[in-house]
Order: sequence, then structure tokens, then C-alpha cells
Amino acid sequence: MRKIVISIIQFIVSISLGVFLIWYVYKDLTGEQREEIYRSFSGADYTWVILSVILGIISHFLRALRWNLLIETIGTKPILLKSTAAVMVGYLANYALPRIGEVARCGVLSRYEKLPFDKLVGTVIIERAVDLCITLILTLILFIAELDVIGNFMAGLLGPFIDKVPSSSALFFLFSGTILFLIALGYFILKRTSAGKRGILFLEGIIQGIRSITRLNDKGRFIIYSILIWFLYYAMFHICLFCLPETSVVPFWGAVAGFIMGGYGIILVQGGIGAFPALVMATLSLYGIPGEYGFAFGWILWTAQTAMILVAGTISIGYLMLISKTKIKQNEPH
Repeated sequence: MRKIVISIIQFIVSISLGVFLIWYVYKDLTGEQREEIYRSFSGADYTWVILSVILGIISHFLRALRWNLLIETIGTKPILLKSTAAVMVGYLANYALPRIGEVARCGVLSRYEKLPFDKLVGTVIIERAVDLCITLILTLILFIAELDVIGNFMAGLLGPFIDKVPSSSALFFLFSGTILFLIALGYFILKRTSAGKRGILFLEGIIQGIRSITRLNDKGRFIIYSILIWFLYYAMFHICLFCLPETSVVPFWGAVAGFIMGGYGIILVQGGIGAFPALVMATLSLYGIPGEYGFAFGWILWTAQTAMILVAGTISIGYLMLISKTKIKQNEPH
């Protein structure tokens, strides 16, 4: 009961943050900018949006293929169609409650393939560990490649604060003191609180999960699937940029930056509502894209991908229900 209450609170807080971001961005737009957003929605070339959705569907299918490779390490090979349906149900469930999708897809496959639930959870932890590592690596590559752009952006944010610092030595001591305080606070949280101890166990589980990849029968396919999944994630973002003339000129690293920051928006807020368009808009503005067009693009892409998950997830539920009814009829005495 306590976990359900916590999940509901997280959901409310997450959605509230998303709604706040929508209001925060929208309130500063002029009437002309708002009109441009509406015109962008009506005038967009949705051929590119459809192609983006198709790439998204393929990426989810590849995720099911990769998951099956991990499941094979526990001694069984589930039907690919059921694994794909479980993945889509998991994505759909994530729109209901935070992080429940991983549990939902394990529960679905455990029920329909008669697999041990706890071992399936272990395979999902491995998946998430790999995806987390890829996200951090991409973020680091982006930071190094676009150091000038990011540096100028940070200087703009910190400029008023830095101007008030009397000297560089004072800034050094302030920075050092902040770092030491955060280290001490982190040590206390990790060692003295139950949440910290759970965090340590979680990190250890991630490390063990990554190590278990060495037991895969086909490591090469796992690596190829992982690369393809993330390539398609990026491709479905980049190709959708062509739906608006104003965003079609975004440079490669600008698209990479928008893709990564939009991904963090999905992590930050339930389903990415509000956060995804806001972060994409803010990122693309660093590359000269006016806010109204970046905002419109973010909403077009988010809406298309969300609709795809809702439709595919619903179809997957229908498919699984049909399987259940068929099995019941087969088991009925004639």
C-alpha cells in the first residue's frame, strides 16, 4: 500500500512539473509567436513525422529482440511477438505510474510464457544499465564536441553570479567548499540512511548486471542491437526535424543535443509531457532556432511518439487478451 501511495505522489508531482513547464514556456510567448506555433502544427509536413513513428516502432521491435537474448541466459526463448507485446505494454504502463513499465512487461511475459518473474526483472535491470551507460557516454561526447556552445550557455547563466564574486580566489574557495559539502552530504546519505543503502545496492546490481552480459551466447548481436536501437532513437528525432522548414536547418550536433536533452525530459517528467518540448526548444535555441518553432517541433514529435505508444500498447493488450481466450477455449472439455 505504501509503495502505491508513493507511486501516486510521484505521478502527481511529475505531471505537475510537466504542466508547470508548459505554462512557464507558454506565458512568455507573444501573440505572434503563439500564432506561429499554431501555423507550424497545421503546416507541418507529416510525411516526416510518419517516417519517424515507423523508426520508433522498429526500435521497439529491436528492443524486444535484444531482451530475448538476455532471457535466453535463464534457459528459455520466448516467442518474439509476445516479447514485443510485453515491451509495448510496458511503455504504455509508464504513462500511468513512474517506472512501473519495467515491472509490467516482466509481469506480462511471466504470465504468458510461464517464466520466473524475478529472473525477468534481472534481465530488465541489465537492459537499463546498458541504456544508462549509453546515455552517459553520449552526453559526455556531446559535452566534448560542443564545449564552446555549452560553455557560452553556462557563462550566460552564471554571468550575473560570477560578476558579484570579488575575486577569482574567492570563486575558487566557494567552488571547493561546495564540492566538499556535496561529498560530505553524499557520504552521509549513502552510509547513514536506508535510501542511501538501497542506492548502493542498486548500483551494485547495475554493475553485476553489466558483468552478466559476458555470459551471453551471442554478445555480438547484443551489441549490434543496442547500437541499432539508439541509432533509431536518434534517427526518429533527426528525421522529424524536416517536418518544419525552420527546424530542417538544425546542424548535426544541434540535433544530437536536442535528442539527448529531450531524452532527459522524458526521464524527468512522466512520459515527458511538457518537459520534452521545453528542453528541446531550449536546446535548439542555442543553434539559432526561434523558440516558437523549437516548441512546436517538440510537441509534434512528442505527440506522434506518444500516440504510437498508446495505439501499439492498446493493440498489444488486445493481442494478449486474445491469446488468453484462445487458451481457455482450447482447455475447455469438448
